[in-house]
Amino acid sequence: MKTYSLHDAFNDREISRHRSIETAVRASLRFSRAVKRANGQNSFIPTRILCDGARLDDDQQEAAFGIQWAIETGMMKA
Repeated sequence: MKTYSLHDAFNDREISRHRSIETAVRASLRFSRAVKRANGQNSFIPTRILCDGARLDDDQQEAAFGIQWAIETGMMKA
């Protein structure tokens, strides 16, 4: 079973683990909002989603971008 992890690229730390790309993308968006809320609108921490400790392949990356787009445009419930 694949596990997806949300990884803080700046501090080289794992933020959370997930069973699907969708939940990892949702966690990434929640984390980004929390950072902005705590530190100001222009603040950010670069994150990446890893699959079993490795970068996502092209198909998984495309799926993650599609899910993020659907959530941000309101086509998928946040």
